[in-house]
Amino acid sequence: MRSSYAFSLSTLLALIAASLLCAGPARATVTWKADFETGNLSQFSGGTMGARDIEFVTDPVQQGKIAGKFTVHANDTFGGSQMRVLINHSGARTGEGQDVFMSFYFLIATDPLIRDNIAYWESNGSFRNMMTWWLAPKAGGGTTLNFGTGNLGSTKHILTADIAV
Repeated sequence: MRSSYAFSLSTLLALIAASLLCAGPARATVTWKADFETGNLSQFSGGTMGARDIEFVTDPVQQGKIAGKFTVHANDTFGGSQMRVLINHSGARTGEGQDVFMSFYFLIATDPLIRDNIAYWESNGSFRNMMTWWLAPKAGGGTTLNFGTGNLGSTKHILTADIAV
């Protein structure tokens, strides 16, 4: 009985090992990457707003050798109620039930004075911000990072986290 158990256990371990060795990493396709390594905006398509307020710097840089530095000035107005410097990319469309993964880094030098949308995913048809990441000042000082879905994150507020600036 003991040797039968040992045979079954060794067979099971061999099957587990074989399945782990045969299983490759999950496959995903990078549909777009922008890292500012070109030193220009050629990795982006679509419109820009305030492009004169975008610089390419070598310090500080989180990854690679070049970062984009966006500076919002008082005359960078949009729609009478927002201040922004904007670049965008019109890429491959996704459909209901498809997964999309994003990664980005931001360095925020000072606490915001008002809500500051730092990134958003906009629909192609309605041009509404369907996923929005924003900074907001905290009462008494400090900053929160927020993420929500729906127009300007108003449908479902998913994350609020204190951050150090």
